[in-house]
Amino acid sequence: MKKQDLVAGKHFIKHRNGDLGVLLYNQGSVVSMDMTGAYSKLSRYNDNLINNCDNCFDIMAVGVYDEDTLMGDLFDKIDWIWERKEIKLTEAERTILENIDKQYKYIARDEGGALYIYVNEPIKGERLWDWCHGLGNSFGLFEHLFNFIKWEDSTPYKIEELLK
Repeated sequence: MKKQDLVAGKHFIKHRNGDLGVLLYNQGSVVSMDMTGAYSKLSRYNDNLINNCDNCFDIMAVGVYDEDTLMGDLFDKIDWIWERKEIKLTEAERTILENIDKQYKYIARDEGGALYIYVNEPIKGERLWDWCHGLGNSFGLFEHLFNFIKWEDSTPYKIEELLK
């Protein structure tokens, strides 16, 4: 989920520190307001919902609500539609990614479990990721690693982001 997908009056959010908030309009800006009434402007977040000032306010989950949700036990009825997946690379995985040719920007796994690296962002096909007129290479030597990368992932992983 990206910042531009968030809708005031529709989404709840959960911060890294565990606080819950609702997205509202406040003087023309979209803000996240927690249950104490404290708020934070959405402009303080990057496109990936990371808070530019304090990472304890990073958005970790997004849920939807409607009028029925607001009538009862509010937080028990939230339909969480997105949760941040945080990945901890092993030392070996980090070393490998730091040392591959910098032209490779993406990594993904095909339906059969084979691991590939790509220059351009691939598009998910029926059984494989399409290389999009770019270069892709087998990463088969390391298929036993990067177990968090699954065929079921909707997008490939950016190597640069994994290394952050």
